[in-house]
Amino acid sequence: MSNNLTTTTADMNAAANHVKQVSEDVSAQLNALHAKIANVEGAWRGQAKGAFGSLISRWDTEAVKLNNALSAISDAIRESGRKYEGAEVANASSLNNVGGLLNMS
Repeated sequence: MSNNLTTTTADMNAAANHVKQVSEDVSAQLNALHAKIANVEGAWRGQAKGAFGSLISRWDTEAVKLNNALSAISDAIRESGRKYEGAEVANASSLNNVGGLLNMS
């Protein structure tokens, strides 16, 4: 059973742009949520305040990791598209060279 995958550089660029947009949307939503949470941060007292601060710090760290991962995925898709395009150009050039050799008049 053969599973063939096909793509175009346009498809790959569109996918990279989509992932980048998702990254930006997630970042905006996390920033908006963080702003709302910051408004209640002052309400905490004692040990609960420390625990809340620790939780927010961990959340910030994980949000950065998520955004970095999405950016890396977008960059990897875009780079794969460039490599794919380069391979297509090289293949076409090779075929043109072979075609030229076959037309030895």
